[in-house]
Amino acid sequence: EHLELLARTESSPAKLPEEPESSESEEEPELTEAQKKELLVQKRKEMKARMKKWAALRKARIELLQERALAMQAGDSAAIEEARLEHEKKMLEQDERRMHVSKQRGRGRTRRKQNVEEERENS
Repeated sequence: EHLELLARTESSPAKLPEEPESSESEEEPELTEAQKKELLVQKRKEMKARMKKWAALRKARIELLQERALAMQAGDSAAIEEARLEHEKKMLEQDERRMHVSKQRGRGRTRRKQNVEEERENS
């Protein structure tokens, strides 16, 4: 379920907050049955809260994409331009990450970033 939900969002596992790994094997001998049940209930509540958050984010993203699609069908030039700029921004962010990696490997700037910068200068 979690992998499916994660696949539907733009976040990657690397961007998710890391949760401290519990050492249940060390805690188990000290906990009573009631404490164990309470701990399980608490973990379930936390998981439900996370799932609600992901569902809300997914729903908002879907609504945004639907609004954009309708605006583009209607020929709303401002919405089309906004979508294009957002796509360009995402591509630049990808290029920044690639450039960071390529600098570590000793390479230069990426071609796409150079093209985008040239287009901006010409506009």
